[in-house]
Amino acid sequence: MLAFHLLIQCYCRWPKPAVDGPVRIYAEGRLLIAMEWIDTEVQLPKECQRVLLYTPYQVFGDDYTCVGNFESIKACTKKIGRKNVRIFTHWMPLPDKPQTT
Repeated sequence: MLAFHLLIQCYCRWPKPAVDGPVRIYAEGRLLIAMEWIDTEVQLPKECQRVLLYTPYQVFGDDYTCVGNFESIKACTKKIGRKNVRIFTHWMPLPDKPQTT
């Protein structure tokens, strides 16, 4: 059920995690977002925090990202050889909601 829930939420394509710095998203020459991927081995999100997740495995077709949370990182695994490994290796906080006037 959780995997189905994650598949429904996969809607954006973000660059793969890079060792050399933050993700920078530009529109019309303006910097919109500058965020860094966080390794799940180093830090996990808060339990109820929704975040953007990255997997190096091709579990979502051509997309390697989806929106999930702490539980998604802990519960979603893939069998590689004889071991179950977590499919999500990196995460980053979602940007703030747009301000409305």
